[in-house]
Amino acid sequence: MIFPNVQKKLTILYVLTSGIILTAALAITAVLYTKFLYQKQTETFQANIFHVVSTLQNGSAVSDSWLDELSYRENLLIHIEENGTPLLYNTSDKLHAGQETLIQTAKDYIRENYLTSITGSSYQSPLFKVTGAGQGTFLCAYISLSNNRHYQDIYLLNDISHLKSDGFTLLFYLLLIEFVSCICLFYLGHRFVRLALTPVRENQKLQNDFIAAASHELRSPVMLIQNAASSAQQFHDQTDYFHNLIQQECMRMSSLIQDLLTLTISPSDTEEVFIEYDPDTLLLEIYEKYLTLCKAKNLHLRLESADYLTDSPTSIPGYLSQVIRIFLDNAIAYSPSGETVTLRMSVNKNDIYFSVIDHGCGIADEDKKKVCQRFYQGDISRSSKEHFGLGLSIAQKYTTSLRGKILLEDTPGGGCTFILKCSYTISP
Repeated sequence: MIFPNVQKKLTILYVLTSGIILTAALAITAVLYTKFLYQKQTETFQANIFHVVSTLQNGSAVSDSWLDELSYRENLLIHIEENGTPLLYNTSDKLHAGQETLIQTAKDYIRENYLTSITGSSYQSPLFKVTGAGQGTFLCAYISLSNNRHYQDIYLLNDISHLKSDGFTLLFYLLLIEFVSCICLFYLGHRFVRLALTPVRENQKLQNDFIAAASHELRSPVMLIQNAASSAQQFHDQTDYFHNLIQQECMRMSSLIQDLLTLTISPSDTEEVFIEYDPDTLLLEIYEKYLTLCKAKNLHLRLESADYLTDSPTSIPGYLSQVIRIFLDNAIAYSPSGETVTLRMSVNKNDIYFSVIDHGCGIADEDKKKVCQRFYQGDISRSSKEHFGLGLSIAQKYTTSLRGKILLEDTPGGGCTFILKCSYTISP
C-alpha cells in the first residue's frame, strides 16, 4: 500500500505546486491586462481631449452634430461653459440625463484640489476620477481656455465603468482556464507520477524477489546442516559422513553469501583496477586451471588465441579474469559429456573479445534478456546445488564496472556463446 499512498501524495503535491504557479501566472496576466486596458482607455481619452481643445483653440466652428457624434462615439460627457455660462449644447443633458451631479462633482473636485478659482489663464488639470450614485465611474479632465475677451471652461468625462465589467469577465475566463487546467494537471500529474514511480516499483519488486530467492537458497543448506547434525547424533557409525556433508553445505552457504555480498556493492563503489598483463598469458593461465576440471567432467577444452599485435605488457581490467571464469563455469555446468568448450580471444583495434563457446542446451530467445538477472537459471526447478543463478549477475556487475559489454549469441549447431568485449591500453 506504500506506493498508492506515495503516488497520491506526490500527485497532490504536483497539482498544488503547478496550481500555485499557474494561479500566480494568471494573476499577473490579469493585473497586466487590466493595466493595459486602463492605459489604453487613458490614452484614448487624452487623444479626445487634445482633439477637442485643438478645435476650440483654432477658432473652428464647433457644431452640435460634431459634439454629438464625438460624445456618442467615444462615450463622453462634454460640458462647456463660456464666461461662466453653459453652452446650449451639453451632452450631459442629451446622453446622460440625470447625471448633472457628475459635472458639479467634477467642478467641486477642481476647486478643492487644483484651483481657487476656475477662471483665469489657460489651464489643464491632471486626469482624475469621479463617481456618481448609480452612474458608475468616470475619468475626468478640466481645461480652461482664456483670451483677451472671454474664457472657456471645458469638462470632459469618460465613462470607464465598463473596465470593471471587463475585469470580471476576464476573471471569469481565467478561473475557467484554471479549473480546466487543474483537471488536466491532475490527470497529467497522476500519469507522470505513476511513470516516475515505475522504476521504483520495479526496483522494489526486484528487491523483494531477491530477498525471497536468497532466503530460499539459504534455507536449503541450513536445513541440510540441521538434519545432518541431528542424524549424526543418532547414527554414530556414520558421523564422518554427516560431518563431511555439513562441511560441504557450509562451504556452499559461504559461497552463496559471498556472492550476495558481491551483488550488494554498487558498481560506483567498486574501483576499476588495471593490471599489466599479456592477454595471451592470461588466457593460457585460465585454460590450464580449467583443463583438469573439464577432463574430470569428460569435456574437451580448446584454446583459440589470435596472433597478438604486440609483445608489450597491456593494461587490462582486473575483473576480466573473474568474468571469463564465470562464463567457463556456466559452459562446463551445462555442456553434455563428451562435448567441447572453446575459449577464444580476438582483437579489433583497441577492443579485446573473449569468447566462451559451448554446445549445451542453449538459451531460448525470450530468456536471453533474463540470464543476467539474479537467481535466474535455465533449470526452473533449481535442482542443481552447484549453481545459484548469481554468476552471470556478478559478471554483469563486473562488466559494468570495467565499462565493457556482454554479448550473447547462439552457437552454430546448438549451445551458447558468451562474449566479453572490453578495451585495453598498451603500456609504454
